[in-house]
Amino acid sequence: DEALPTPVFADHADHIAGTLIGAGNKNPRYAGVAKAALLTVHSYTTDPSSGLGLFDFPDAYLNHDSVITSTSQSDGCNTGYTSFAQLMDAQIFQLPSLMHVFSAGNNAYISCGYGAGTGWGTITGGHKQAKNIIAVGNLTKEDLLVANSSRGPAKDGRIKPECVAVGTNVTSTSDNPTDNVYATKSGSSHACPGVAGSLALLYQGYRILHAGDYPGSDLMKALLLNSCDDLGNPGPDFKFGFGRIHARRSYQVLESNQFFTDSVSDQNHWTQTIIIPNQIHELRIMLYWNDRESSVLSSKSLVQDLDLTLRDPALNIYLPWVLDHTTDASALDAPATPKVDTLNNIEQITLIQPSAGTWTIDVSGTDVPWGYQPFALVYEL
Repeated sequence: DEALPTPVFADHADHIAGTLIGAGNKNPRYAGVAKAALLTVHSYTTDPSSGLGLFDFPDAYLNHDSVITSTSQSDGCNTGYTSFAQLMDAQIFQLPSLMHVFSAGNNAYISCGYGAGTGWGTITGGHKQAKNIIAVGNLTKEDLLVANSSRGPAKDGRIKPECVAVGTNVTSTSDNPTDNVYATKSGSSHACPGVAGSLALLYQGYRILHAGDYPGSDLMKALLLNSCDDLGNPGPDFKFGFGRIHARRSYQVLESNQFFTDSVSDQNHWTQTIIIPNQIHELRIMLYWNDRESSVLSSKSLVQDLDLTLRDPALNIYLPWVLDHTTDASALDAPATPKVDTLNNIEQITLIQPSAGTWTIDVSGTDVPWGYQPFALVYEL
């Protein structure tokens, strides 16, 4: 019997809400990605004392089952690991099903002080510099990166954005309360809700397959990013992240139980074998963990360092893709190479035409000062 608040109409927010959960009553073509989901609306603020918006956790998580957020707002440009980023990482680490999804920004035309000139290190907002969140770049429907879509790396060289989605010429609900019209808009703001909505469907799929239990956000993030359609340079890069999301592929991996969740302690190893059948075109393996929050403005934000290696039947060792984060435009635009990763809490190995047989996955607790570290590992054949 609680009285409903007076509605407030805002074109940007209403358009994004329609992309998330719009029912498509006027035109089913423009229904939202997760059209049966429940949406709660929070004010965006950067003031932690307000208790509003992203500062309304854990209450929103514990009392309203808000497990995914979609936020298309900026707060500075390449500002480093701020107290806002620290809070986002702490929330996701402490609330195991929570995932924050943010727009990457539209600042690729400017310099934000990374040191490589215009266009690099232009992710907008301290909260988007967090390790455990997902920042989303802007694609056209033809899989072209929009020229102003903000690029990575993060201030400390980590992979940003994590992925891309279509955010150009997106048609969704408008803010006109009487005419019931649709509007077409563009920007990373409108790519973000497509990813959040796709995550909601993955969460639902997991709950259907697992007796209503909520999944860990570490598993959901790994499923989403490992199955991205690779765009740009082979492997991850600072423009497209791991690529364009492909939620159907992610769900097929989930449905096939091609994942593991476990933990590893300092200087110890977790190993698992998988069988690769004949004539597999590509093998993808991703390790991801929700890392503990780091200190504000730390030069390196990674706290718990795990490492992924893969061994084939002939005992050859494979390492994950690593990007060169040197403050040089040519280096930042160069393809990833296989190395030991000491910066990111997400690591991926991809191989074309892997040999058939028994492969061994190894997760090493290289530097785990906080006792042990939970992780998710997914693989796709």
